[in-house]
Amino acid sequence: MKKLAIDIMFLHDQYYRRGIGRYGKEIASRIVELSNRDIEIHLIGFEDLESNLAKLEMRIEPNLNNLVFHSLGSAKDASPITNIVLCFTKLAPLLLRLRPDRYYTAHFDRLAPTMFVQTFITIHDLIPFVTGSFSRQGKLKNFLKGLYYKFALSRALKSKVIYTDSKYSRKDLLKFGAKPDQIKVIYLGITEEFFAESDSDILERLSLEPMSYLVYDSGHEENKNTKKLVDLLALLNQRGIGMKLVVTGGDFKFDSEALIARTPNGQGFVDYAKEKGVLEQIRSTGTATEDELIRLFQKSKAYVNFSKYEGFGLGILQAMAAKTPAIISHYSTYPEVAGEAAILIDPENLEQHIT
Repeated sequence: MKKLAIDIMFLHDQYYRRGIGRYGKEIASRIVELSNRDIEIHLIGFEDLESNLAKLEMRIEPNLNNLVFHSLGSAKDASPITNIVLCFTKLAPLLLRLRPDRYYTAHFDRLAPTMFVQTFITIHDLIPFVTGSFSRQGKLKNFLKGLYYKFALSRALKSKVIYTDSKYSRKDLLKFGAKPDQIKVIYLGITEEFFAESDSDILERLSLEPMSYLVYDSGHEENKNTKKLVDLLALLNQRGIGMKLVVTGGDFKFDSEALIARTPNGQGFVDYAKEKGVLEQIRSTGTATEDELIRLFQKSKAYVNFSKYEGFGLGILQAMAAKTPAIISHYSTYPEVAGEAAILIDPENLEQHIT
């Protein structure tokens, strides 16, 4: 019987509520649900089987006769030292004993064990390498984390197959040493829930009326270009178009000074919004549930995202499913993902798009 090993460590670390975690959860749960008697699936993660199955939120009951769970101990967040120690002291010995036919991991941060097993990996993008931004905690940490990331990428590039989200990301992978026959481009999809009406009370809690706001669902790393969202609000005010902006995600907690320190270009998002006189028009949800996010998309005037570099752009698809116009930058992979189904603009010249 063939053995397939799947890394599910992300279910108990900081990636769980981020895009990588969501993607990994969807992939892992579907593999387990579709398992048959010819394949033995080995899940490798933290804690116990029950807690991991609960986090996978599977739609059908797994075939427990063909499912084996291997615990690497208590949950540990991903970090360079933790990842190296875990890989060589726990993961590698387990794989050498288990000898799976294939090993799949949804990201390379945990250090792909390509020296021990035939590995299949997903690399969504190479944003840190393209931007040179590996850490937002000072130059020294950025340098040190960059060294680790370069090592981790060198191991990931030795995988049998590298899955990525777009042709744009494929080009970057080739630039950094991947081979053409290694890479398989598979576009992302979204869950069926985004096509159905949500009854979340998130609008009431944020004191919002339908169609009175724009929604943004990503972070504010340097590539995200979030100051242009502030510029857009200010410009709409000048044109007499009063509009609010809802920002979601853990990066947007206005009472957190760390948020201001991490913001690119040395000036905080909040400070910049104050300077432009639009802070009172911005609502922050923090980390939103999927039901809340669906409601926010469905009742918004438009989805906005002016990022300069992305490997895909899941928010664009979510907006389409919610029948919400998407106003996005014309950079990187966005034209590939959106085609003619979104409004592509140059966020550096917002004035030319608003009359």
